[in-house]
Amino acid sequence: MAPKTTGWDELHLAENPAVELLESLGYAYLSPEDLDGERTSFKETILTDRLAAALKRLNPWLSATNVANAVKAVTQVPAASLAEASRKIYTALTYGIALEQDRSDGRKSHTVRFLDFDHPERNEWIVTRQYRVLLRTFGPYIDTYTIEQAVRDKATVPIFYESRLPDLQIIGKTLDQVFEHVFADRTEDERAAIKQRFATEQAIAGAPRRIETICLDLIEHFTTFIAPNRFKAQVVATSRDAAVTYKETLDRLNGPESVVVMSAGHNDEERLAKWHLRKDQQEQAIDRFKDRNDPLSILVVCDMLLTGFDAPVEQVMYLDQPLKEHGLLQAIARVNRPLGDEKTYGLVVDYWGVSAKLQDALAIFSTTDVQGALAPNVDELPRLQTRHAAAMKCFQSVTDTNDLDA
Repeated sequence: MAPKTTGWDELHLAENPAVELLESLGYAYLSPEDLDGERTSFKETILTDRLAAALKRLNPWLSATNVANAVKAVTQVPAASLAEASRKIYTALTYGIALEQDRSDGRKSHTVRFLDFDHPERNEWIVTRQYRVLLRTFGPYIDTYTIEQAVRDKATVPIFYESRLPDLQIIGKTLDQVFEHVFADRTEDERAAIKQRFATEQAIAGAPRRIETICLDLIEHFTTFIAPNRFKAQVVATSRDAAVTYKETLDRLNGPESVVVMSAGHNDEERLAKWHLRKDQQEQAIDRFKDRNDPLSILVVCDMLLTGFDAPVEQVMYLDQPLKEHGLLQAIARVNRPLGDEKTYGLVVDYWGVSAKLQDALAIFSTTDVQGALAPNVDELPRLQTRHAAAMKCFQSVTDTNDLDA
């Protein structure tokens, strides 16, 4: 096993301990992907449905109209400054607000509570990771460090984008088109039966035939362009079930050594439970992945290691998940960590079809801040760089570059 990483590691030294501490205090962990599904956009910093349910639980007498009014009291705060808004929200959460309602004794003013301080167990306590909001929700940072500046300073490497297997991409194609391509060799009756099973975007994305086609392409790409320089890869699947299918398919096709790192559920079926890893096993797998000399080459993930994970050895992300906005930018940043002079770029290989989402993600930030964030791989630069690095290895033993006979 490779030695543990020294120095700063946000995931292991800060994020994981914080989550574990809060869980030990009774908080329930929910993934950011689950919480993102409860919001229509990252502008929504409060989970309004959960807030409304809590208000009704703590104040059973509250009418639907006043539930909406109470939610509005902390989501649409009229204030001349951020400090004033913060004071108003603090007062509401601490002392409650007064709303008029007829509780069978005439229309009177009643106190609406947001929290039950006397019985803390009645409140809902949840913790998540990397809860994302738009930059413009809270205004600009005092100072900014642009992506191009980071590349010039060699704090990061540029990221290239490559779209592959467009016929299998979910975005930009109707589900019927993808389905017909994946199961083109089946009879009409067989396709009808399969379509009953794979009737949703998520199901078609996880169809074993589709994933097998992607894996064949992925293995060829990885062994040709990534592995020769001893770099590694991350596969981002759309669900835990799809992640397991990727793992099983890579193994069946004799692909590079891989491991699935994903969250575990107590009620998971055997197919998923088989790949559960304890915390120490996950840490051991991550340490092996970070070691360039270890044969473990691919991390297969879906809901973990997409944010706060720092592994300079990772050069390529094979993306097969509908990430969007800040989550997309955070995920692809896994490949921009520099590693000596050998790693000159990171690469995102897109099997889902998120190119349109990339533009939406970049639109969150100012043009100056994100200029150069991602370059389409329309030329052969990454391939040429890989071949150049491979060719230079042939001359590693040459100490005098001026000796033509060496």
